[in-house]
Amino acid sequence: SNFLGGMTVDQIAEINNDEFLDALADLGTLTDLSSDQFAAMKDKAISAIGEISTWTSAELTNMGTVAAGFDADELSALTDDQVQSLKPEAIAGLPDDVFASGLSAAQLALFDSDMASAVTDSQYNSLADDQKTSVDTAMYGEDDVDDADTTRDGASA
Repeated sequence: SNFLGGMTVDQIAEINNDEFLDALADLGTLTDLSSDQFAAMKDKAISAIGEISTWTSAELTNMGTVAAGFDADELSALTDDQVQSLKPEAIAGLPDDVFASGLSAAQLALFDSDMASAVTDSQYNSLADDQKTSVDTAMYGEDDVDDADTTRDGASA
């Protein structure tokens, strides 16, 4: 039951911090929210936990799709451990422009194959060549990337 999907950004902001934290593992499984709703959930997580720079890998993993509310600057500032803690569902929920401008080729190279598989075609197509190479390598492995069909034309890779 996704009661949050019907909530406005202002209503999300009014959720009690303790109740938000208690429900975070469940909230972090939601995928059908708007970008504004994801951003409001991220803001609520900051209110409840503290600045993103202080979040542990476990906290980031636990919040799941809430990370789809990150902006480009927040993504850029993630540590290697934090990048590796992003859930595939959160990666898929990031807007294309935020994904492309927020994650460097070096950060994308930290993705595992599940994370790379979650990159949508439109996200992938918004990347620069060096970023695409990082995603392809994460997806197919260093040895096989040259042999892999890394073209994306609307069909899921």
